[in-house]
Amino acid sequence: MKKGLIKFLIFVVIICAAGYSVLKYNDKISADNPRLCRQGIEFFNQGDYQNAYYNFSKVNRFSPLHSLAILRQAQCADRLLNYETAEEKYKTFLEMSPKSIFYSSATYNLAKVLFYEKKYDEAKEVFLSLYNSSNKNDYSVGARYFLGLIEKNNDKNLAKKYFLEYIDGMPNGKNSLNSAEELSQFGNELTADEDFAVGKVYFYNKKFDKALSYFYKVPIEKSWAYLAVSNMNLDNKTIAKKQIETGIEKYTSDVDNDILERVYNLYADTFPKRPKQETWRNILNKVSEFKAKGEDFVLFKYAQTLSGESAIVVYNRLSKDYPKSDYAPEAIWQEFWYHYNKKNYSKAKAIGEKFLKDYPKSTAVPRQMYWLGKIALKNNDKQAANGYFSKIMNFYPDNYYAFRTYTLSHNLKNAWRVDDNRQIPSKPYEIDFPISYSNIDIKDLKLINTLLELGDTEVWVEADFGNKIVESWFALKRGQIQRSMVLARDGIEEMPVKPHFDNVVYLLAYPKYFVDDINSSSKEFGLSPFLVMSLIREESYFNPEAKSSSGALGLMQLMPMTADFVAKKYNLPEPSGQNLSEPKSNISYGCGYLRFLDEHFNENDLLSVIAYNAGNGSVKKWVENAKYSDFDEFIENIPYTESRDYIKKVYRSYWNYTNIYR
Repeated sequence: MKKGLIKFLIFVVIICAAGYSVLKYNDKISADNPRLCRQGIEFFNQGDYQNAYYNFSKVNRFSPLHSLAILRQAQCADRLLNYETAEEKYKTFLEMSPKSIFYSSATYNLAKVLFYEKKYDEAKEVFLSLYNSSNKNDYSVGARYFLGLIEKNNDKNLAKKYFLEYIDGMPNGKNSLNSAEELSQFGNELTADEDFAVGKVYFYNKKFDKALSYFYKVPIEKSWAYLAVSNMNLDNKTIAKKQIETGIEKYTSDVDNDILERVYNLYADTFPKRPKQETWRNILNKVSEFKAKGEDFVLFKYAQTLSGESAIVVYNRLSKDYPKSDYAPEAIWQEFWYHYNKKNYSKAKAIGEKFLKDYPKSTAVPRQMYWLGKIALKNNDKQAANGYFSKIMNFYPDNYYAFRTYTLSHNLKNAWRVDDNRQIPSKPYEIDFPISYSNIDIKDLKLINTLLELGDTEVWVEADFGNKIVESWFALKRGQIQRSMVLARDGIEEMPVKPHFDNVVYLLAYPKYFVDDINSSSKEFGLSPFLVMSLIREESYFNPEAKSSSGALGLMQLMPMTADFVAKKYNLPEPSGQNLSEPKSNISYGCGYLRFLDEHFNENDLLSVIAYNAGNGSVKKWVENAKYSDFDEFIENIPYTESRDYIKKVYRSYWNYTNIYR
């Protein structure tokens, strides 16, 4: 009995010791997992896929990083052209993670690997799973190209169908030109519609010679506009002009608006010595005579060459004849503004109220509300004015007119004089993952955060998010600052209800960079750092290497002559091409120039900012000729659309920055 008990106790001790050893071993492996992944990521980013694969293969199967390590192994093997191993790893990952945000990309890459292994039947089956998927994305479209390659030696008509579907779904895609080349092998077997589709691929890829060879096979009523634009780009202007005139007379009905407007603009350019007003009047007469499509666009262009009542007559014709045109809202605004300037406030009010009724989703709604509010104030109707102003603040809080509404409502007489000395907080803001804009599973979110901590930013390139705000966040994590800002900006614009300023979306759309340099130079020249930050955002989107077509350089888009003038005036180092692209120097010269403009315009920041864009000579002329009772009216009457929009963009950014980083 005692011997049995002793044996049992010895057995228990051995089991416990073994268990303890396993736990200790697993603890060590678990502790090694992040290190192994980090090393794997570093090797992968350096292009050393062999060592990267080795590190990822050592990640413990019980680790939450294991599934992504398998995916990374597949990617390493794929790049090493070890397709057999890549196939195995992609399949393993897909079995492990059927709901992953990488599922579509892994499926697509598996299918490609099978294709490269010449396992065409298997590849076809996987590509078809993407093709037939309810989740329509770039991978489901991309599958069509490979399905075309697989079928071209089996079923030519089916192959042709897939190639055509690819270029229809992704005309500027990675394989659009390859698809066009494949379709070119069909020669005269292509129908006119198919020739047209292939021609458009070459057209949008700016291969106009090849585009012409296909467009000339297409009936003229369908191809004339593309023929004309192609010939114009190839400097065949006489031919292009004749094609345009023939098209206007006979064939505009089937042409898309975007290409038709491009044609009309090119046609106007064929009369360089003729005044713009005369050119667009003649085009309008021709379009009206032949009842050609696109008259609304031509009316708008013609109206822009006119002034006063003559312009209003044309705008009125546009809005009445084409109320659903994209140009109708702006035409109605022009009518409103004409009567407002004439102090015919009752007429302007009626037009503005009709605008809000007919175009409730127009981006110009806050502008119209603001000016209706100002009319209400002129009529001593504070209740109506507050109604308009409240709607602007509630529904368009990030808009330029929200800034104007706030300053007006709070009686800030010197709202344009930005004399605050507040420094922009230099402490970096950690931008949390925008979980509320994502359908990402909480497990994936934990994985995202872990991998980002390990320095893995590139794996997300292939993820399928389907949301601009989420894409913006990942673009930022990959260092794509400008793309991140544009995605966030567009994402906010599309929101039916705008969020509060403490929402992560505003940190993405209005980030802060070069804070120390902006604070320092702003203090040196007596400027508001928030205004300087706003100007930089609108000038360059924080791209130090930005260069305009006119030769302006860097963050604050300075012309070399301007920088040279500023350097001499304020005793700064002599500028060069190199230091104009260097952030600290560029900001210093830019702040110096803004200081000079401030002094020139008697500390009027509004005029200084406009002059930064349009030049002080133009602004001085506008001020001398202006007839206005307040600066709001002055801004709306700036004759250059670019400068008028510029001042609104800068002050909108200023308003948003001061609210976000208050």
